[in-house]
Amino acid sequence: MRFYGLDAQGIFQIQSVSTLPAWTSDDERRWVYAEDTETCHYGTSTSWETFSSKDVVYTGLAGYVSRPKFIYVNIFDIKVDAGAYHHAGTIEQFVYWNSQLILEGGPFLINPYSWKYLYIDNSAIVASGSNLLTSSEFLFTSTPPAWVDSKHGWYNGLDRCIFAVYLNAMSRVTEFFHEGDFVRFADQITEYNSTISTVWVDIVLTKPSFTRMVETTFATFSGNNRTVYWRTNDQSGFTGHWVFGTSTSGRRGSIALPTYCDSNARIEIKANNSIGVQVYNNGWYFPTGM
Repeated sequence: MRFYGLDAQGIFQIQSVSTLPAWTSDDERRWVYAEDTETCHYGTSTSWETFSSKDVVYTGLAGYVSRPKFIYVNIFDIKVDAGAYHHAGTIEQFVYWNSQLILEGGPFLINPYSWKYLYIDNSAIVASGSNLLTSSEFLFTSTPPAWVDSKHGWYNGLDRCIFAVYLNAMSRVTEFFHEGDFVRFADQITEYNSTISTVWVDIVLTKPSFTRMVETTFATFSGNNRTVYWRTNDQSGFTGHWVFGTSTSGRRGSIALPTYCDSNARIEIKANNSIGVQVYNNGWYFPTGM
């Protein structure tokens, strides 16, 4: 049986009955969640009383994420530093790991120019019988997740999605760097390299399905006295956002901006007159709840 309770420092974590701190007075009260019976107990030094269901435990912690750092290893593998997640699977519980794990994606690398999504594998957790995860409790799949309000996270069935890797032309993992909420491609991806004018032009950005935020670099290589704009595809506003303007000398210009695309990964660009433009994709941002 696993118990979750407050330790001597008031930190909520997994414990055994023997490690729960003793109560020194009737005024000092603590509670503990017993996983197998899905009940919470509230007590003093002399007695325990059932006071609530498990839902009270998770009210303020549903969807909790202590995101690890994801690290590129090679064209087949990635590493993840220690992390913890609230997992609404067969058993609603907190899953975690305390050391760096190597996750092998090789067997799932099939389609070039596609995304592979990394999940916490519910069935593997059930089979292991432990919420302390190893590399065996993760899986890569081409199936994208969906946001589930009741679970406060991104799921495919009972599996919680926590990351994604992009496969290149050789169906190998594209090198990346991760820090905080941003994942940067080691090499920028060219999304557009042509001429635009006064009509909005669609550009499809390379990103995992669960996010709409991409860092995009806009550059110009021709045109005097031009102004370039971007906007989210099919938005109701017309003006969009100013990117940059060129001078009479026609000097090149570039700027990196966070851009928000539509559900089909599209943004639009236009200019006040004909101009050659390049659009590069630098990387993507984690969405809320991942």
